[in-house]
Amino acid sequence: MPAQSVPGNQISETIRAAKSKGSPAIVAYITAGFPKREVFAKLLGEVAAAADVIEIGVPFSDPMADGTTIQRSS
Repeated sequence: MPAQSVPGNQISETIRAAKSKGSPAIVAYITAGFPKREVFAKLLGEVAAAADVIEIGVPFSDPMADGTTIQRSS
């Protein structure tokens, strides 16, 4: 019987699983709705095929604390 994940631990478990295989975990970031709302879901699926973890950022009206790439995507 497979072990069940503890809610909230999926990210840590995914990173540990990649490490145990001797490879890094790929953690992707994408801004919600980028590049256009109509194609976001398709793009998200493509990113999910390559990444172990995906962080979806919420566009913010003043993203000054974020880097240039995130500022532009917001």
